[in-house]
Amino acid sequence: MNNEKIYYNLKKKAKYLYEITYNDYRDDTYFETLDYDFTFGCSCVKNKNFFGRNFDFFFNDIPEFIVKVKRKNNRLASIGVAINGKLREKGMNKLVYDEELEIIPNATMDGINECGVVSAINVVPGNDVPELIGTNPEAKDLHVAFIPRFVLDNATSASKAIKLLKNRNIITTPNVGNNIHVIISDTEKTYIVEFIGNKMIVQEKRGREQIMTNYFCNLKGLTEHSHGVERAEILKEHYTEGNTFIGMRKLLQKVKFSNVYRFNNKKEYYSEFATQSQIKNKKSEEWNELLKLFDEAKKNYWISRAEDKRYPSNISNWFTTHNSTYDIERKILRISVQENYRKYFDFYIEQ
Repeated sequence: MNNEKIYYNLKKKAKYLYEITYNDYRDDTYFETLDYDFTFGCSCVKNKNFFGRNFDFFFNDIPEFIVKVKRKNNRLASIGVAINGKLREKGMNKLVYDEELEIIPNATMDGINECGVVSAINVVPGNDVPELIGTNPEAKDLHVAFIPRFVLDNATSASKAIKLLKNRNIITTPNVGNNIHVIISDTEKTYIVEFIGNKMIVQEKRGREQIMTNYFCNLKGLTEHSHGVERAEILKEHYTEGNTFIGMRKLLQKVKFSNVYRFNNKKEYYSEFATQSQIKNKKSEEWNELLKLFDEAKKNYWISRAEDKRYPSNISNWFTTHNSTYDIERKILRISVQENYRKYFDFYIEQ
């Protein structure tokens, strides 16, 4: 690739939200270049022709990018949402060209391509299962975090995406403590793909099974550090409400981080801050201490938001950094950022 700019027309759409269109991008970079963090927690759900995703993360000052990748040779056109942890909102007004922008498409968190294939990744507790080393050592490496980009670039259907992944050696960054699982959908099928040891476990999901938060979906029962359990319960309970574009957005608002963990007074959503063993032993002294910490986090949440104390100054506070809703048939991305659901932006694929 020559020295010409491989992206153009960087547009600011809102505070913490930017749009970039790529004619090409660097796909030969090392994973660590992205300053990628495995501590995000999210919710994904698919119902009929609609796919929704909340991205939960530290209350941070990292901008998010609407990434439009144009069709080139055998690569499909796509649109999605990506981050790069090395960039900060305060520095974006001075940014004209930067190599950190070249690699952003690799860090696509969720997206859709011109064939109507959607893919997204969420974190799962890696310490609960054997570590992923490589699923197919004789094949070309593909980092697990780059799977959405790989799928969007190459897969003409959800089923085709699974075949392509089986022909790659899926690897991860050693000793990060967390793993990643993947949801891949089109109008016909939905698959959840998980990596346990050196095995890629694929299951087709239907109906209310088309939900992925932060616990293993392809194992029987919950592992010790499963979280996002209550978010999944909410999505299952209200699943039928997500069968329209507007309905899917409303469904995801029910699991917006502050709605679930800050406003709720009727039920404590324990799995986000406690292990399964701790939850089963609620009468212990340790449990009482955990409840105090949980209540303190609720109080600090509003202080952090009011004073704009963002990560890393306050690592204990989380929020939903973006909500993506996809109309799979019409290939539209509708996004809200910073838990502001009253304002949204629509984006379309550029071929």
